[in-house]
Amino acid sequence: MPKLFLDCDYLGQFELSRDHISIPDKVFYDLDATIRKHIIYNNAELEDYLIAQTEFLSTFSTAKAEEVNALSADEAKKILGNLLGFAKDDTAAIVPRTKELDVQEYANIVRGFRMVCESGLSAKDLTIDKLKELHLVLTDNLDKLSHGVGGAGPEYNAGELRGGDVWIGGLYTPAKHVNIEKELKAAIKYYQNNQTIADTIIFSLALYAIHPFNNGNKRVCRIIEHGLLRGLGINKENMYSHITETYYNLDRYKDTLKASLGRKVLNSFVNFQLESLYWAQMHTLRAAVEFSRQKRMDGFLQDNKRKHLPELLGSFITAKALQYTGIKQILNGLNDKILSSLLNLCVEKGILLKQVRGKESYYSLELQSPLEIDLIHFYEANAGSLAYIPELFLRSIVRNADIFREKKD
Repeated sequence: MPKLFLDCDYLGQFELSRDHISIPDKVFYDLDATIRKHIIYNNAELEDYLIAQTEFLSTFSTAKAEEVNALSADEAKKILGNLLGFAKDDTAAIVPRTKELDVQEYANIVRGFRMVCESGLSAKDLTIDKLKELHLVLTDNLDKLSHGVGGAGPEYNAGELRGGDVWIGGLYTPAKHVNIEKELKAAIKYYQNNQTIADTIIFSLALYAIHPFNNGNKRVCRIIEHGLLRGLGINKENMYSHITETYYNLDRYKDTLKASLGRKVLNSFVNFQLESLYWAQMHTLRAAVEFSRQKRMDGFLQDNKRKHLPELLGSFITAKALQYTGIKQILNGLNDKILSSLLNLCVEKGILLKQVRGKESYYSLELQSPLEIDLIHFYEANAGSLAYIPELFLRSIVRNADIFREKKD
């Protein structure tokens, strides 16, 4: 298996097989173009929502990934609103003083995130000084606030490279501190000569392996990844982020990180991160599908005011197709006569399709937009390369879909 970093003592130990990279760059660029086609040019309302969600979920996920930040989602949203000038809440009034360290940590992450999101982060921007600058932003004032706090971890030494040798318990041994600058220069040179999406992840993993800072290395790596991916020309509007997908699969993230660093073979972690980016893009398209479903239902409900109808149709926002028994359960055991009457109305009016298989009836929203067709295409073309499929995606796009596809064919 080929080594990645030649003429480099520490990074020179790591290997990767490009033949076993799960998703090629073309898939990501094609997905990004599809997102732009269906959202940027057709749906400004959804675009604005996704950009706001990405800003919040990426920063909040980064803060929560180490499982020590105690902010609630509501507190973080208010802090984000204050920092971006969208709100004027008194932070002291919305967050207890006991969470002062958590507030500072989150505020730093927001600033770091925006630092790389203004124009992306290109390979030519990568320098040791740039890494130190980002670390300074991400860890500013944390040592002062964490003094005396139990479990606060090693000092951050904001903006300074690690001054001693460390061992990451149960994981691996980072580079010797006297070699950090040499190893960082090798990693930067590698990325500047290999600017692919997979190499963005390889660079970030090399950065984490070196562990250039005393504390806060994962935060630096996550935000560097996001910025470099935008620098490669995808996600220009900042509508999605693999950071959030990583957080939703934190156990797998930790397991693959440990496996790759421990064995010094990087494929498992690189593939995990590529899948996280893939699902970030796919969930963006899924959100657009669900948005179109909502619009279709809103139009129907304006002309049909039957009781329980909004709840019935609302169950199809995040479900591709449902069995009669499943619909009844969602509607808390609604009387069979009433439920059947509502379903028959929806079928007669053409908003729902019905299929009977044996003793079970299935229903699906009568809406197969070009957007959903594209989404299914990307799923079917790549499903065989994926290690996992999120339950939300299966339910919303795939589950029971074949029943209705056969009918339409």
